[in-house]
Amino acid sequence: MAADSRPRADPPASPIAAPAPAEEAPAPRAPGRPLPLRIGERGEAAAGAQLEAGGCQILARNYRCPHGEIDLVALDQGVLIFVEVKTRSSSAWGPPRDAVTSAKRRKIARSASHYMLAHLEQECAYRADIVEVALRRGTVAAVRHLKGAFSIEAELEKLSG
Repeated sequence: MAADSRPRADPPASPIAAPAPAEEAPAPRAPGRPLPLRIGERGEAAAGAQLEAGGCQILARNYRCPHGEIDLVALDQGVLIFVEVKTRSSSAWGPPRDAVTSAKRRKIARSASHYMLAHLEQECAYRADIVEVALRRGTVAAVRHLKGAFSIEAELEKLSG
């Protein structure tokens, strides 16, 4: 049998796109998004990366319930942590942690209580942390993790008392 002398077509392209080279920046999010949202997203990503690098397991990002939102829910050596991320591109408004007002702490406490009732089968240790992220010229310059920044129990007592 004679060999087929017709030119062969190239194999069909794979339906899976090849990954972008590592040095390429990720595709920007929708350009119409407000700057504060883009800054917040960048801060939350940096905070999550630092927590994971420190051995935490992220359980939820932007957990929403009727009481509010928690930026990150994570597990740190058996302790459930509820994390509020505050990102700043300027120090003009003071330290980021100062933006976590008593009203915001109460919302976080109620949301943490909702999370535990909805997702835990048994009680466990828990705490509320704040992660401060500083941006300089759009790049993460510093990340500070403040463990046990406030008491969830104390905030819930304020609501009931």
